[in-house]
Amino acid sequence: MRLKSVIVTMALGASVAIGGVSSAEAALSQCTGAKTCLWGNNDYQWYLAGKPNNRGLSQLSGEANNEMDSWANLSTSWSKGYDDPTPDGTSDGCQHWAAVTSDDNVSPLSSDEVSSWRTNGGSC
Repeated sequence: MRLKSVIVTMALGASVAIGGVSSAEAALSQCTGAKTCLWGNNDYQWYLAGKPNNRGLSQLSGEANNEMDSWANLSTSWSKGYDDPTPDGTSDGCQHWAAVTSDDNVSPLSSDEVSSWRTNGGSC
């Protein structure tokens, strides 16, 4: 019985290591100061990016592009995410992230669709 529980514990530990960031390493606490942060999975797991307040448009690239599933805006201004890398007002997807708010599980309609974002307000 004891050997079986040791094997199960080892298997669980291996699956966490193989999966990359463990849930203990990924958390809302990764976002510090007056900035907006994005994660690629629900519950603030797989940290993608963080940006201070009052920064203009920037793109998410590589594995971070179109992967956002949770966010936190710890700044004092609105931040926005766009489904277009260079939004020009014709984009059909814009997400508003109010100051001092967060969402650990965005709507399926907003999931995995942020390609660019800003922390200085802006329009949709």
